[in-house]
Amino acid sequence: MSTEDDDAYSLFGPPREQVDDSFEELFPVAPTKQQIVEEEDNPLFPQKRGVESLPNERSPAPTVPTYRSTEEFKKSGNAIDIILVRNENGTTMASTPWHVAFSYSRFSSNNGTGEAVDVLLNGQKLPLPMLLNDKGRCAFPSGEDTPPEDIMQFINEIIPLKNPPLFVPVRFEHRKRYSSTVRFVECRMYLWGPDDSAVVADLDGTITISDIEGHIRTLRLGQYDFIHKGACGFYSKFQAIGLKILYLTARPIHWADASREHLDQAQQAPYRLPPGPLITNSSGYTGALIAEVINKNPNVFKENMLNTIQLACIHGGRRSSAPVFVAGFGNRPTDVLAYEAVGIDGASIFLIDPSSNLKAVKGAQVFESYSDPQALLWLLPKIKLKVPLAMQEIIDRYIANEIVEAEERKAIKAQELKADQPERTISSSRTLSSSSSSSRSYTRSTSASQSSSYSVYASHPNRTEL
Repeated sequence: MSTEDDDAYSLFGPPREQVDDSFEELFPVAPTKQQIVEEEDNPLFPQKRGVESLPNERSPAPTVPTYRSTEEFKKSGNAIDIILVRNENGTTMASTPWHVAFSYSRFSSNNGTGEAVDVLLNGQKLPLPMLLNDKGRCAFPSGEDTPPEDIMQFINEIIPLKNPPLFVPVRFEHRKRYSSTVRFVECRMYLWGPDDSAVVADLDGTITISDIEGHIRTLRLGQYDFIHKGACGFYSKFQAIGLKILYLTARPIHWADASREHLDQAQQAPYRLPPGPLITNSSGYTGALIAEVINKNPNVFKENMLNTIQLACIHGGRRSSAPVFVAGFGNRPTDVLAYEAVGIDGASIFLIDPSSNLKAVKGAQVFESYSDPQALLWLLPKIKLKVPLAMQEIIDRYIANEIVEAEERKAIKAQELKADQPERTISSSRTLSSSSSSSRSYTRSTSASQSSSYSVYASHPNRTEL
């Protein structure tokens, strides 16, 4: 070994021996700095190729990720159905009040008072929102509970004049500040003509079989079939004639949605209750309780609501001199007071009891139930005098149909009575034979007891003979 090799050995150690590649896989040699620069960048941990160029490059500013919150819709409140009165040309329009009540909590500081409430009619947003007031109630910016004239014209453009629907859905949406929750309330807007005629029906005790039990079963238990016999078919015939059906109840506005569900689900095959606006007490729980339990004058509320509807028909262009409401059905004397106050004749006002017996206020006849055709035969001739001429012809046809149905019903009852008569005769003869046999046995036992008592008397030791 030369002197130069000795110097290199002393400085750098012995020369590296050639090793097998398999050992490099087990014990890899760390790459040099030049190899690191020449290697391709790792996509997970990118490296700059030129280390010396790092100080001269400017890295882009970090971007803050943006998160888009999705709206969560939640039903929160109730609303009373609206009646829109419009003539055939759409030149005259009027509306009943828009009563809307969102859920309210006195313990919450974020009830949204003063915030906007969007109104969607048949899916289209009205250009003017309502405002949320105290205790969850809504009103238009003017403070009124009916829309201004320009909004009425906008509504007129939304609802078609030719073949208009029976009703259109109305939705009220409240977007709470600093929240992604959207509270909404729904109701319906029914379309009436100014010269239409209507029949008024109470809910509790009139559609349902009883007041308190009907409330519990329909609203709390969902038993929507707890209604009087023949009610669905009876009111469906009014709709087929062309009369409007109005459901008027003293329930508070907070039960409007559940009551509407009850009316939609009630059915008696093959009939269902006909659709119609549901008008409840707009005063809420307290007002309804005071009127129903303390003051016991729900007729005042019902009379005011019926007068409001009549006034809307007049402002909508009514030309008929006949009253808007031609018949009324209830279960209490207060219902009679409300119906008579708005011009309904007493002969067209009916009261129904828990046994489904139907009786006119001015009339001595009592009808079995809604399914008794004699009830319509009593009522239809009286309604005929208060409706337009085109509807009178339809009423004549229904009167003829009810006469035929009444005759068939009478014949069926006669056959049932005749079939039951032999059984009654056999049972009565059996009763007479059993009574005669029992009387004979009673006579025998009486005579035997008398003879035995005589024999005892004759053999008594203290017996004395005269």
